[in-house]
Amino acid sequence: MFKIPYGESHFETLRLQGYVYIDKTRFIEEVEKTKRLIHLRPRRFGKSLFLSMLDSYYDVNSADKFDELFKGLYIHENPTENKNNYYILRFNFSGIQNTEKSDLEDGFLNKVKAGIKSFSDRYDLDIRPKESNSAGGVLGALLNDFQMLKKPQKIYILIDEYDHFTNSVLGGDGGDFLALLERGGFVRSFYEIIKEKAELGIVERIFITGVMSITLDSMTSGFNVATNVTTYDRFADMIGFRADEVKSLLALPLQLQMLKIKCS
Repeated sequence: MFKIPYGESHFETLRLQGYVYIDKTRFIEEVEKTKRLIHLRPRRFGKSLFLSMLDSYYDVNSADKFDELFKGLYIHENPTENKNNYYILRFNFSGIQNTEKSDLEDGFLNKVKAGIKSFSDRYDLDIRPKESNSAGGVLGALLNDFQMLKKPQKIYILIDEYDHFTNSVLGGDGGDFLALLERGGFVRSFYEIIKEKAELGIVERIFITGVMSITLDSMTSGFNVATNVTTYDRFADMIGFRADEVKSLLALPLQLQMLKIKCS
């Protein structure tokens, strides 16, 4: 019996536990042509799963699992030079509650600290989140410490649901939203650090997902180093399903039934 991964967005789990997976690995070649990109889609389109796939493909720690995870997929027969060549730093900004501005800032800071701790633990690095009330300050300290380690590989930053909580703030009068993104605002300061470290080469690649572009657009020069590829034709079906892919999924039960009859 085939398994539909409803609500499951961990690529490794899908591949190792026999879930149905529509192969999107052919887009890796296109993604590599742009070092810093943004791709936006509505909720429940598979953005988190796509980031998880990139994580498994580029992670330096996953080299020994490449065949197991990618066998039978396009990229297994067409690997790029950057395969398993990055330290992956992931942030997920979903789940931050829209309450007071101070609570939003605390929630954002805690998400950044969690991403940094996961990064340090994952690669067994002697780096821990610094005591700071600024998400940008905590991230900057991490990237400075990483640079001092003089690793041969660079960092790939993956950001999921970048605008999850800022979009909800727009339900108010707009003042709180602008305060988050103006010069000195905690969201803008965070992305300014990423921009700075990307320009210095410490962060080599960035992939950001979300729902709308208004948050990044509102930061203007605070983060103007990424390309929004959402409307590019060649990325149209990178996240989400084409009609023929949906039809192939719907046909699976009949195909399996015919195979069962043939084998009996």
